[in-house]
Amino acid sequence: KLLWEHDKYQADLIDPICRLLDKRGLSYKFIRYGFYTHQDLAENLKKVRGVIFLCESESQGFAYQQILATGTPILAWDRAGYWQDPYYFPDKVKFGPVSSTPYWDERCGFKFEGIADFEGQLVKFNSKLGLFKPRDYITENLSLEKCAEKYLEVYRQVLNELA
Repeated sequence: KLLWEHDKYQADLIDPICRLLDKRGLSYKFIRYGFYTHQDLAENLKKVRGVIFLCESESQGFAYQQILATGTPILAWDRAGYWQDPYYFPDKVKFGPVSSTPYWDERCGFKFEGIADFEGQLVKFNSKLGLFKPRDYITENLSLEKCAEKYLEVYRQVLNELA
């Protein structure tokens, strides 16, 4: 999900990642944001052991949460820095640091900051593929029931502050 400067990221991130995956004999397939259906994603996730998630930043992160909910661990690019929306940045708003994975813990997988640390994180990620528990994280933190409980907690807190 590279919304801005896709050509730059193709050259500086995607192509080098592909070369490293090829060097290690790892197969891959691209699913590009805005060019797939939910069915496409679900079918492809049945065929993989892990996902490399490339995204500048997320506000809610529904796409990667869908992936985690299937029990598929993620190696996520989390570059931090400022929110890069060209309509706002850098002249109107400088908001940061941002994350590509705002809801996450160690059960979900690993993160990398850039191509410089990608290969090391890939090696660690592959060595622990069977140990991650991303679905457990989702059910414990982001189920409808858990989110409703959190919403009620915030609602009650606001009521108490207004009283």
